[in-house]
Amino acid sequence: MEKGQSTVKLTKDGTKYLGMGAKIPTEIPEGLRLVHNFPLGHPDRGMGEGGFRAWWEKDDNKQQGHRYVCRCDWAPGVKHYDPGCRCGREPSHAREDCPDRRPH
Repeated sequence: MEKGQSTVKLTKDGTKYLGMGAKIPTEIPEGLRLVHNFPLGHPDRGMGEGGFRAWWEKDDNKQQGHRYVCRCDWAPGVKHYDPGCRCGREPSHAREDCPDRRPH
């Protein structure tokens, strides 16, 4: 594969979900970013477990909204993102920085 090419085929909206049973990515294809939803990820958490999902999206995809660099342990050593807290407080913030965050 030539530099700059990606084997990840995105949908029309510029995303691609990691499927059930997918392994945690160890590298990020150029031009993409890795994002996961709630709850904070852990390396033992599988796709779909407790509603956990992860996806690829274009790195410059402004349509998806602001992304925060995630500090969880789901993909150690791999820069990935948090779509942000949905508590409704302003300004927008990372889930890990939410004052309403409950221990889990």
